[in-house]
Formats: sequence, structure tokens, C-alpha cells
Amino acid sequence: MRRITLNASQAGEGPDFGQGFFGFPVLKIGMIVPQSRKPSRVFIVDDELIIASTLEMILRGQGFDATSFTQPLEALRAASSDAPDLLISDVVMPLLSGIDLAIQIKECCPDCRVLLFSGQAATFDLLENARTRGHALIWSRSRCTRRTS
Repeated sequence: MRRITLNASQAGEGPDFGQGFFGFPVLKIGMIVPQSRKPSRVFIVDDELIIASTLEMILRGQGFDATSFTQPLEALRAASSDAPDLLISDVVMPLLSGIDLAIQIKECCPDCRVLLFSGQAATFDLLENARTRGHALIWSRSRCTRRTS
């Protein structure tokens, strides 16, 4: 076993998600992680290279087997030969939306969990369209507030 220590100014500061991140264990400050455990395979898909590659770097640094893609169809091809445990995808992308990518990956990899994100307002309509086609999707709207000094 090895001890993982996350940087925080004080123990207990920052997010503490416990076991709640889609069933994947999330590291807590000072948590002990067994080395023998196979790292979870994560696919990150975003048409913006800087976002995809940064998320890949962060997840690899935390011990995940992460691979980033800027083309959704490449991720779909890769999933058919080596199923991911988790798909993290932007919603609005050219050629194939993140929603349609998630639906197709779930068809070939039913145990894969999916986390979709977007910075665009049109996302809600895309999710509603997928729901009308019979796909169970949950919309979680996060509120961001601007902090003033």
C-alpha cells in the first residue's frame, strides 16, 4: 500500500466526495490506496485539446488509466476494443454529440459509467431529445457565482 496525500492548506479543506463519484473511489486527504488494484480506465472526450489533455494529465496523476480524445468517433472505436470504466465527455462536439457518444458506448460497454459536461446552454435541449428517445439521463445544473473581493 502507498499513502496518497493531497495538497490542501488544512486537513478537511476542499471537496470531500468519499465514495460518491459515480461509485468510483475518490481520494481523501491521507487516504491509503492499495497498489494491487487495477486502475480504472477513463476516456476523456472533448473537441478542445487543452481541456481533454489537461483532464487526462490530472486523472493520470491520481492513478487512473486515462486516455483523452478530441474526436468522439476515435473514442467510440477505442471503446469497442478496450472498454472504459468511465466516460467523461463534453456534450457539444462536431460529428457526434457527447450524448450520442455516451449512448453508443453504453451499448457496447454496458458497465461504463458516464459523466457529461458542457458550457453551452443548448445542452438541455439535447438531453431532452435523448430522453424522448428512451434514454435515461439526469440533468444536474450547477450554479456558479462570481466572487467579489
